[in-house]
Amino acid sequence: MLNRPLLVSALLLAPLLTATGQEPVPYSAEGADSCLLCHEDEAVLPIFRTKHGVPSDPSSPFGQGQLQCEACHGPGDAHSGRVRRGQERQPIISFSDRYPNEVEVENGYSVMEGAINNNIDGIVAECGGACACATCHSYVDEAWLDKIPEMDDMEDSMLDAAYERRDNSRLTCQIEVTDQLDGLVIHVADNDL
Repeated sequence: MLNRPLLVSALLLAPLLTATGQEPVPYSAEGADSCLLCHEDEAVLPIFRTKHGVPSDPSSPFGQGQLQCEACHGPGDAHSGRVRRGQERQPIISFSDRYPNEVEVENGYSVMEGAINNNIDGIVAECGGACACATCHSYVDEAWLDKIPEMDDMEDSMLDAAYERRDNSRLTCQIEVTDQLDGLVIHVADNDL
């Protein structure tokens, strides 16, 4: 069995020592430590070997006084505590080419609201979800097209104003999150034009 604290320390400190040659900055037990209880896998650990995971970089989530994983992914203790008690987690929506790319969105919220609440770049949402601007335009992953409700005429008309409309284009303000959309994959369109 791997010694988790030792592994985490080695992964966190190796880039710091090689990048700066200085003494390491101590980490709190509030950020990545709680996240790694569940998310210690090949998709997560490499982040600690990048500049993103170097404590000496003040702009990094791991910089002095920063929130570590929680800076982008929200409070880990609340999330891990809810899951451990056996309560249902909210559906996960994946914004495939954004960071953070997977976020929990409450049932009943729109995909756009979930993106805005989780600071997903590219979802501008100028009209606030009134289906009046097309700045939350995205492409629904092909595997999900038959699993989301069909668009209505108003959304279809508004998409005519969207940049690079495709067959899988949708306005994320018009997609309501439900348990059935857990795992939905969205590709954000260029809405900053």
